[in-house]
Amino acid sequence: MREIRHTFKSIDNATRRNVIDLKRIVDDTYKQEPNFKIKELRLKDFDEKARLIGELIRQTEHVIDEQTIFFSSVSDYGLKQTVSEVRDGLRESAHGLIAITAQIIEYLNRIEYQSRLVKRVRQLKYLRDQFMIEQATNVKEVMAQTNTVWMESKPKYVTRVSLDFLRNEDAALEILDNIRKRLSKKANIKSRLAEKIDESYLEEQTETARAFNHQELLNGFLAQSSDLFYYLWNYSFTETPDKELRLVLFLQMASQYPEQMRFTTETKTIENIEYPIIYPR
Repeated sequence: MREIRHTFKSIDNATRRNVIDLKRIVDDTYKQEPNFKIKELRLKDFDEKARLIGELIRQTEHVIDEQTIFFSSVSDYGLKQTVSEVRDGLRESAHGLIAITAQIIEYLNRIEYQSRLVKRVRQLKYLRDQFMIEQATNVKEVMAQTNTVWMESKPKYVTRVSLDFLRNEDAALEILDNIRKRLSKKANIKSRLAEKIDESYLEEQTETARAFNHQELLNGFLAQSSDLFYYLWNYSFTETPDKELRLVLFLQMASQYPEQMRFTTETKTIENIEYPIIYPR
């Protein structure tokens, strides 16, 4: 009983999985394969695969129908439930195969039409390149009769309702009700508009940002002999920066001007801050 349940369940799972994969591969092949001939051959192979999956479904359903008496009389409840689930799953897979087969037929018809169209376009291009298109075809007459502006939007015409219709016809009630709903929506939107912006937000405000002239600091560093961190730590700025800002300046100077500095493997410590020794070149 366990082997029978396992076999039927495996057939159901494999059928579902193959149907899902087949649908995805069919769509991907039609949309992504650039060669018409290869696309057509692959779709025909997928159609054959769909036929084989359908044959497997029919054979499995035939076995279940032949052994209906056995499955109904067996005392194993799990087997009965498995057979019922497999029957439903096979029916769902069969419906999916019908949709896939119809899609393949549609794709093959599109490929045939597109192939004929491309062939005709190539023939016209050959005649044009040989300066024979006007003598061999009536392309000028056809183009003269064609006046399609396919990129232009379609015009929309509004038919106004008469006042007599609005007064005397019951169908006018639905039109008036739609108008009332549109007007009420506009009123609701207007009532939810934001209030006037406070004038204090529109006033000009200034914010002072502290900036340092890195080039000036570099020139002063190159003109002396102490290391970079010691030089910045003891540099007398117009506004005295804190320790963290001096450390940031040290990192910025070391990263911006590495060509004009000599990095060493030595380190020193100032107020529990260990830093590498960097001298000017």
